[in-house]
Amino acid sequence: MVNVQCREPLVEEQCARLDGVAVLALACKLPLFFAGDFHRWDNIHLLKNCESVLDESVPTKVDVSSGGQSAILSAGEVATSSCNGHAAAIRSGLSHLAIPRGWSWGGPASPHCPLWAEINIPD
Repeated sequence: MVNVQCREPLVEEQCARLDGVAVLALACKLPLFFAGDFHRWDNIHLLKNCESVLDESVPTKVDVSSGGQSAILSAGEVATSSCNGHAAAIRSGLSHLAIPRGWSWGGPASPHCPLWAEINIPD
């Protein structure tokens, strides 16, 4: 599992580096997943050797006006990865009365929803 945080669109060199890691993992038959904030779906589409375990229609932000696009990517196709197809974003229970939301209360702890995926790890 590799944690990723993109603050802006990926440049060609960064895409090549991440794709290179994915290709090496596939060649070694090593289960590899990239998880984190990819800034936007365009960055995810630039990674040719990776596929998202979540559909693009799944909202991964608590507040739609906030930036960022969280995702879990599989090196290679999801169907041939260690992910068994069960994945989602948790969207409930993320706010608390003591956290500000603008000029009022009841805000979220983070603008991102926690993501989960069931991954089968070999013995």
